Amino acid sequence: MSAKLVDGTLRRRSKHTRLVKRLNELLSDDVLSTKEIMDNLNKTWKNSSPSQQRVVNILTRYPEFIRINSRKERPALWGLR
Repeated sequence: MSAKLVDGTLRRRSKHTRLVKRLNELLSDDVLSTKEIMDNLNKTWKNSSPSQQRVVNILTRYPEFIRINSRKERPALWGLR
């Protein structure tokens, strides 16, 4: 199966599909720090929530997410392109 991106291209579905959809919902109207994203996921995830390393890996790998501040600034702020 494939997922359609904003620009109309198709991306193969991966094991991260559910988490990417949830991150899209969280970041749709706001810019959040990594800590705020993790707090929100921990509240709403049904079973064991994903690790912070997994979430940051997805945020950096997928093209629809962008880091707002520079890599050396803390906390990391994330948003949608």
